[in-house]
Amino acid sequence: MADMTTPTTPGTAGVTEYLVMLTVETQRDSGVVAQTHRAAIATVPAGATRFDLLGWARAQLPQEHRDGVILFFYAEPNRLGGGAS
Repeated sequence: MADMTTPTTPGTAGVTEYLVMLTVETQRDSGVVAQTHRAAIATVPAGATRFDLLGWARAQLPQEHRDGVILFFYAEPNRLGGGAS
């Protein structure tokens, strides 16, 4: 998996900032269903894939939700206005 981090220097050559959102549902031993949602900006190196982003986003969740059912996953470049960096 590509090494992704939270951004430190926007527009750094060779990396792109992505807005990543993930919603996961898990069922606890008690039968209670819980959902968790995370939204974050990931600094993605050249050559990274959407699957890499998904793995990164899952790793940002609390441990008890990492193996949950994915209800929603979104990843798009964060930059608006035609710039891709």
